Amino acid sequence: RKAFAASLALLVGRTLRADLAVLKANLALRAFFDGETCPSALRLSGLKETHLAALLFSLAELVPKEAAAEEAVECWLKLGMEVAILPTRSLPEGAAITAAMEAELARVVVG
Repeated sequence: RKAFAASLALLVGRTLRADLAVLKANLALRAFFDGETCPSALRLSGLKETHLAALLFSLAELVPKEAAAEEAVECWLKLGMEVAILPTRSLPEGAAITAAMEAELARVVVG
């Protein structure tokens, strides 16, 4: 179970980081599909509901036992930091998403 959880967290984290790269590319090219929201932005908008600190702490407990856990921690931490500094206009509800990521990252620092 722990190996599966770590692998799943890594897969989801990598997917969302890829979504973030797609979103940044779309913004750089100013090709936001004539005002439509791209699928990557829709998936990333779900991050405002993510309990990043809890996920990171849970994965950190698995690091000594599961190889994928360390990579998953790194992936999710990078994702949280990248989203926290993303311009708020980049995503639907961007201000709420960046605020949520900032709050979760602060919990990691304090925790």
